[in-house]
Amino acid sequence: MEDRIEEWISEVKAFNKSLGLLSRRAEDDIEELVRETISLLKGIQESEIADLGAGSGLMGIIFSLLYPASRVYLIERAYKKAMFLEHVADKLSLHNVIVVGDEPLKGRTRRFDALMSRAFSPKAELEQAVLKYLDHKGRFYYASTARPQLDNTILRPTGSKQADCNPRIHLYTYVMNSPKGGQPQTSPSK
Repeated sequence: MEDRIEEWISEVKAFNKSLGLLSRRAEDDIEELVRETISLLKGIQESEIADLGAGSGLMGIIFSLLYPASRVYLIERAYKKAMFLEHVADKLSLHNVIVVGDEPLKGRTRRFDALMSRAFSPKAELEQAVLKYLDHKGRFYYASTARPQLDNTILRPTGSKQADCNPRIHLYTYVMNSPKGGQPQTSPSK
């Protein structure tokens, strides 16, 4: 697995300048980001998961390497980044990865039992994207230095996990709030 992670890092560095996959600071600290991500993702057992705003593949590619029996969907709206993800999945022979070049808030899509995201942008659209892709009984994992501002009448936090190597990064877990009928509640302002 380590060789494949190193190969992914090399590809990110080779394409970062032209595609803007990571910030300059993140590229300089990419090995630390990988350690943090592995630490956060260990213990998440999902047979199928989608990475919203997959970008460089930091969450989704690492998850696919940690859990090769899991199916991982990388959802990325930027065409060139989606092509990069296709390239990396092919180069690393990740047969469990499916790249979805999709605008998260447009068109119809399928729902997933589990979603994850790290740097979804713009943040104002995160909640809407989660509501569109997450099954009403699903889980949403969000890696960040701060808990995202999500409507708690729709998504309920269930806890957080701290990265072993960096106390600033947490993985926040949410589930849909469902009334007795089983469908998620929607806030009155939406």
